[in-house]
Amino acid sequence: MAANGGRDLPVALAEDVIAVGGGFLVVYLPGLADIDYLINVGILELDTLPDHLVIIGGS
Repeated sequence: MAANGGRDLPVALAEDVIAVGGGFLVVYLPGLADIDYLINVGILELDTLPDHLVIIGGS
């Protein structure tokens, strides 16, 4: 990560989420309507971590 005049600084993360972007779009995927899924806000409101996590998309 660059800061303070462009110097590189180390970044250490333990259990953090770095989310960038302005919003979400739920696209059509066969079977998606039949399961529970999370959007950008929902993932931040979880009390426990899911057993599995797949992230589709990105910019």
